Amino acid sequence: MTIVGTFDRPGAAAGDPRPRRGCVGAAVRPGAGGAGADLPRVRRGIGLGNASREGRRPMKYMSETQKARHFLHAKKEEKRKMRRAARKKLRAQGSGPYTRIDLSVPSSFDLRHGLKETLEFFVALRKVILLDRRIGLINFSSCVKISAGAGLMLAAEVDRCRNLRHRDGKPTVTGTYPHDDGMQQFLEDLGFFDLIKVKSPLRGKKPVAKERFIAMRSGYRDRGKPMKEIADIVTKGAVRLDNEARDALYMGLLEAMNNVTAHAYPIEARMGSTPVLPGRWWAAGHWDNEQKEIGTLIYDQGVGIPETLPKHGDVVRNILHRLQLRDSDADRIRAAMEIGKSRVGANYRGKGMASLRHGVEKADDGHLLILSGTGGYLYQSNSKEETFTLPARIGGTFIEWRIRDRGYVRW
Repeated sequence: MTIVGTFDRPGAAAGDPRPRRGCVGAAVRPGAGGAGADLPRVRRGIGLGNASREGRRPMKYMSETQKARHFLHAKKEEKRKMRRAARKKLRAQGSGPYTRIDLSVPSSFDLRHGLKETLEFFVALRKVILLDRRIGLINFSSCVKISAGAGLMLAAEVDRCRNLRHRDGKPTVTGTYPHDDGMQQFLEDLGFFDLIKVKSPLRGKKPVAKERFIAMRSGYRDRGKPMKEIADIVTKGAVRLDNEARDALYMGLLEAMNNVTAHAYPIEARMGSTPVLPGRWWAAGHWDNEQKEIGTLIYDQGVGIPETLPKHGDVVRNILHRLQLRDSDADRIRAAMEIGKSRVGANYRGKGMASLRHGVEKADDGHLLILSGTGGYLYQSNSKEETFTLPARIGGTFIEWRIRDRGYVRW
């Protein structure tokens, strides 16, 4: 019998024929009596390739390439530890590029009744994350009201930031949960929590708000299918529309979106220093069965309607002169509602805006709100038009259409 080597097994008695730990075969200690007692003593470990006393596999010698790879890995790990320590120190000091900048959402986060504070929030968010490349924390602690339009714009801005700005492979925007269940329900319906990839605080609970919202749609070129889905969902029961009115609503929304997005990102126009997602749009809808109200929202981050109108066209000049308007962004939006062209030599797709305005006229109550550039336009159901200047540039074009009617709406 060939013995490769034997190790003493702790507690092994003389004459114990059982194998020792780490040995090959059933060898016994020489001179201990029993089988193999007359065999010469074998040096421990001989033939096991310098294996350890515990019976581990033989150690494998590294090649020069492996040694170099291990050395580089150790150097990288050391640098990572130093960077983590530096970031931790900067966070403790409240400074440095890795410190989260608190972006407090205003108490009335609304594009109509809290416009100034809402636009200032968006300006600060773009500066911190997109321009300064810092980490932003969207803080809802002081927010008590969120409008549908402000929520859609917030989701669009977060979507842009998460696509364009990362730090060490992680997004540079995060946030806290709103305290109010109704606001949490709104953000969940809109798809905000899924967008920032966090768990919804209302997961599995019944809806707490009477007004429900359609999950945000977003894309580049395919506008027909998303707008068809939104039009079908919002008109299922909250407001009764005849077939002609449904078709008019769909075509109005589609043409309005085409008008907003077709020339929103022209190559020849300067987009400014804030980076954008060229051709991107966002849309959503909402309904309220008790209030008999429906609405749709459209937003893009392009140059805006005033910039897409011809600067020196006779049509624009004549409309502004006839309506006694100045050449401001707000007045150019109002002129766009009246004229038949948005660009020299190109057919104007503003019939969609006119169709939406006509729907507001036919309903008991409602409005059409357009914010673009630094101008605003509001058309209400009593045929009242209003233009105003925004306290800050909105960063694109926003359209909100809303009607309320307890009867049967015919376009």
